[in-house]
Amino acid sequence: MKFWISLFAIALTGFLTGLYFPWWSFAVPTLLIGALMPQKGAGNFFSGFLGIFLLWLGLTLWIDSANGGLLTARMAWVLPVGGKVIFLHLLTALVGGLIAGLASLSGKYLRSLLPKQTH
Repeated sequence: MKFWISLFAIALTGFLTGLYFPWWSFAVPTLLIGALMPQKGAGNFFSGFLGIFLLWLGLTLWIDSANGGLLTARMAWVLPVGGKVIFLHLLTALVGGLIAGLASLSGKYLRSLLPKQTH
């Protein structure tokens, strides 16, 4: 359950920060969510990765459909994706997902550095 709550919170904060701040700003709330909601195993990485990967993939597809795919088709020829627009969408989402996954994992590790509270 923690995984899904974290994934949704990361996607939501990623969307909101993208409206007002630079493209990389989603990493800050992702780090905080990773620190506040630590998970076992690789859960932190995958919740961050999937949250932003799915968000960015959806946003790039939505923006692409809004302008008829003109810019993406041209960019797919400029970048080394062989003119395949879907590869450009996946590459964009992969970059965001890796940054978010590493930010969330960093939040988990930062939390583990803090001294444990005993009451």
